[in-house]
Amino acid sequence: MHRLTSASHGTAWLATGMLAGLAIALVGILKPLSREQNLAPNIAARVAGTSITRDEYQRALNAVEADRRTPLGAAERRQILNRLINQALLIQYGLDLDLVRQAPRLRDELMDAVLTGLRVEADAKSYNNTAVESFYAQHSALFRGPDLLRVAVIRTLDKPTAKSVIAALQSGRTIASVNTEYARGQSIVPDTLLPPAKLRDYLGPALTRRAQSLAAGESAGPFASQNGFAVVTVLERQAAQQPPLAEVETTVRQHMHRLAAEQLMQSRLAALRERYPVVVADNLE
Repeated sequence: MHRLTSASHGTAWLATGMLAGLAIALVGILKPLSREQNLAPNIAARVAGTSITRDEYQRALNAVEADRRTPLGAAERRQILNRLINQALLIQYGLDLDLVRQAPRLRDELMDAVLTGLRVEADAKSYNNTAVESFYAQHSALFRGPDLLRVAVIRTLDKPTAKSVIAALQSGRTIASVNTEYARGQSIVPDTLLPPAKLRDYLGPALTRRAQSLAAGESAGPFASQNGFAVVTVLERQAAQQPPLAEVETTVRQHMHRLAAEQLMQSRLAALRERYPVVVADNLE
């Protein structure tokens, strides 16, 4: 069963008069509304299997009355109800025409609405302190910052020279001597431990990622960089300290909700695959 509309869209349609001409025209050709005694107390009308609640009807009345100086009369209230009914009929007609699948914008909006609903459902989960502490203990590495690195980079104008730098370092020569011979003593990074975010200021993202993948004392290259080539050496690596839970609790809870949304999505998709048949051609590459 589809939802009629969001409250904001529905009341805006009524209050601003969009499609008013069509709505008024449809009022004239509608059959008299049948009265059903067995509708639930909170239902104002049922259209094509969709219920228009009394709350939705009242919100529509309030939206229109907000722009008026006089109360709505019985005929005007009936017209507003007819507009809600017309809207439900047109939505159902669009669904019958399969417009949701045919219109990319509608598909995207529908997917956004579904994903938003899953996130809202996941965010509604409540985690007590014990659950948060347990999750943090089991996934502590997720909240530990990156290692600090002390890095040396030797840049050369050509690749053969960079290969000579690698060979010299692997033979046991010091960074200082190799740097003086091949790069004329140029230093491009401070000789201190730095977090990756700071290293990127000196090396750029590509070389920083390379440095993060190396162990202490390990060199790698040559890498194309800044109109030449570079050899990266990690001189020292200091493991990041585990922060206390109190410092990262907000982040931990956000991660728990994000994981809950992913798990909800997986379980919902698994249930949908059981509910709706899925057949894939066997000759796909």
